[in-house]
Amino acid sequence: MATFVSVVICIQIVLVIVSVYIWLAWKFGRVNLEIKREKKG
Repeated sequence: MATFVSVVICIQIVLVIVSVYIWLAWKFGRVNLEIKREKKG
């Protein structure tokens, strides 16, 4: 039972890390696009 709980906790931690990474990549990607637009303008 303890192993099952630890596996669930590990999966939740991985999901949180992945979601944060995707959010950061999306945010920085938008920032980079805005910077490129400003340079062109």
